[in-house]
Amino acid sequence: MGDYEAALGEVRRSDMMRGIWFSCVSASPYAEGVDFEEAVDSAIELAGLSELDDLG
Repeated sequence: MGDYEAALGEVRRSDMMRGIWFSCVSASPYAEGVDFEEAVDSAIELAGLSELDDLG
């Protein structure tokens, strides 16, 4: 597991980050319907595709 996965796992468990996400979604109609967990999962997938593990 890469460091990015551990960091994003912390983001997933953070009530503060979840609150920030809901604030952003409610203020931005283009983000309507995008689930917090979906966003974190997508960030993990994108980081994996960019081969961030190879940087460290």
